[in-house]
Amino acid sequence: MMKKLSIIMPVYNATAQQLTRALSSVNNQIGIDFTQVDIHLVNDAGEKIEPVLFKPHENLDIKLYHLLQNGGSGHARQYGIDHSDGEYVMFMDSDDALYSVCVLRDFFELLQKNGEHQIISGKFLYQSRADNGEFNYQVSNTDNAFVLHGKFFQRQFLEQTGLRFHPKLRNYYDDHYFVGLACTMSKDIFSLDSIVYAWLWNSSSLTRNDAGRLEQWLAGADELRYRLEFLKENQREIASLFDSCLASYTNTYKSYADFPEAEQFRFKMKIRQLFDEFPELYEMLPGRINVGQGYLYSVLRSEAFHEFIHWVFAED
Repeated sequence: MMKKLSIIMPVYNATAQQLTRALSSVNNQIGIDFTQVDIHLVNDAGEKIEPVLFKPHENLDIKLYHLLQNGGSGHARQYGIDHSDGEYVMFMDSDDALYSVCVLRDFFELLQKNGEHQIISGKFLYQSRADNGEFNYQVSNTDNAFVLHGKFFQRQFLEQTGLRFHPKLRNYYDDHYFVGLACTMSKDIFSLDSIVYAWLWNSSSLTRNDAGRLEQWLAGADELRYRLEFLKENQREIASLFDSCLASYTNTYKSYADFPEAEQFRFKMKIRQLFDEFPELYEMLPGRINVGQGYLYSVLRSEAFHEFIHWVFAED
């Protein structure tokens, strides 16, 4: 029987405590029909997950997959999508949790009262840790367009747009690519004014680890290019996306001064590749800068932007 909701959870060497917390947050939901929900746990070639961990979660229909080769979180999420059939898809990380016991009840009641939507976007709670060890908490807006957490995606919408996780984005920006395109392509995003998801602190998380900072920015340059390619193929406007990313790179490129020259060169080549593939966007950039309004174009009119462009095209 087709489920109403499939929860996709990629796993790579999560602890038993983390998995138990994540699964318990679903198992403890109240006021729902659990036959309408299943969980697809995708072990991305990590340590073996013992099914005995699932016994306390008697409400859950859990399907476990063991991948033989590590493909990254995006690949694991896509595998979960392809091997599930829920009318809606939600993504959870194995070190996070649903925010409250009412999250899925609110989701099902929304569908009953308001009908179907391509994307249902709720808020998420972000937990961070200060240098002194104290935890801090921040609640997101509902209109965040680059974070998977707290969103429900209609499968029909994903299939109609042909939207999938990009196979070349392994561990960084795979979520930015997917969510950014979903929010751009969708004409029906319902904002749920409640906290849906708890994005919890994990010191070993790739995205919170400074050791991978360079790889993150290299992947970010690739992600932009892949997203522009998808939108161009689907005949969508891409100039504003191109400009906003240039402003972002302008604000961050000086961070590369700390990296070896060979690594700086890798990033520079990524940006040049972007300009080579979309020359029309770069050639018409001065006209957009002259008339553009707001913070974005103030950055592109700044001396820092000219320094960034000079750095990109300087002789090596």
